[in-house]
Amino acid sequence: MFALAGGVYAFRGGKLLMLERRGTFMGGFWHIPGGMQDPGETPRETAERELFEETGLRPSGPLELVTATHIHGYDMDILSVRYAARCDEGEVRISDEHAAWGWIDPLEYRAQHLSDEAIAGWETRSATDGFSARANRDALDELLAWLERHGI
Repeated sequence: MFALAGGVYAFRGGKLLMLERRGTFMGGFWHIPGGMQDPGETPRETAERELFEETGLRPSGPLELVTATHIHGYDMDILSVRYAARCDEGEVRISDEHAAWGWIDPLEYRAQHLSDEAIAGWETRSATDGFSARANRDALDELLAWLERHGI
C-alpha cells in the first residue's frame, strides 16, 4: 500500500523553485513543493493545492505530468506524482514547513544537493533518508530528460 502525494517542479526564468524542509522527515533537504493527497483529490489537484499552500504561487499554465517516484517518509511508502509548471507571477511566501527557498538552476541543484556525496550524507543519517534522496535524484533526472524532450 502506498500513500499518494503530488508535487510541482515550478519554473520561472528557467530556474526551479526549491524549498528547504524543516522538521523530522528529511529536515534540511531541499525539495520541490508538494505533499500528501487529501480525500477526494486527484494527484494533479493535490500538486496544485500543495504548491499554493507551501509557496503562495499558482501555475501560469497547465500542470504537465513528468514522473512518479517512490519515496519513504512518515513511516510509510509514498508514491509522489510530479508535474512541471511555469509560475511566472507572484511572490514566494513559504509555509512554516520550510526554512528557506530559492530559484535554482536544475543542473546546479542536482550537482549541489543530489550528488553522490550529498546522497551519502543522507544515507549516513538513515537508510530511509538515503533511499528518498536517491529517489528524488532519479525523479530530477526524469525531469531533466523531460525538459530536453520538450526543448525547454
